[in-house]
Amino acid sequence: ALACIYQLSFTFKTRSVEKKAAEYAAQFPVGQQSEAEQHYLDSVQNVGVYNLGFKKFTYKECKEKELNLGLDLKGGMNVTLQVSVPDILRSMATTEGNPYFEKAIHSTDSIVKATKTNDYVDVFCQQYKELDPNADFSVVFRDQVKRGDSFDAAKAALKQEVKARVSSSTNVLRSRIDQFGVVAPNIQELEKDGQILLELPG
Repeated sequence: ALACIYQLSFTFKTRSVEKKAAEYAAQFPVGQQSEAEQHYLDSVQNVGVYNLGFKKFTYKECKEKELNLGLDLKGGMNVTLQVSVPDILRSMATTEGNPYFEKAIHSTDSIVKATKTNDYVDVFCQQYKELDPNADFSVVFRDQVKRGDSFDAAKAALKQEVKARVSSSTNVLRSRIDQFGVVAPNIQELEKDGQILLELPG
């Protein structure tokens, strides 16, 4: 019980500080209140606001120790972002003088839209192979596919590269969100090619 009270006390203290910030911001015009409230909270980040006798905790330390409320308790934003796999493939490919690449992309778009398949790269490779049965993927994707690779090996290499680039986008999102101090954000890649789930409590 004492441990629970100790842990909850940080949440009560941060709420108290945030209430004061809201009261401070209420003095300003409506359009400036959000900025004024954030300015107040920034100004007390490293100020001791909670004295327990053995230690005085700053607002920042209290914020780190408070209870994390998820979307179900706090509300917030829940969106699914779609990284454009066709654009990733275009950025990887050498398409100059290639009459098949864009045709394969367009037919893949149509098939993926109609069938709701999760594997864009797989469908693209099949479509490209149908358009050019003698296709050498190492010519189109020089940096990703090795010369002499089989069709399956080339497809696996492209899938790996697309996944790596989506992961890179996920890491960029995570680093930008962390700059704002959002509590317990949920950022994860979904099974569907290029999709990223983003949940931001509050």
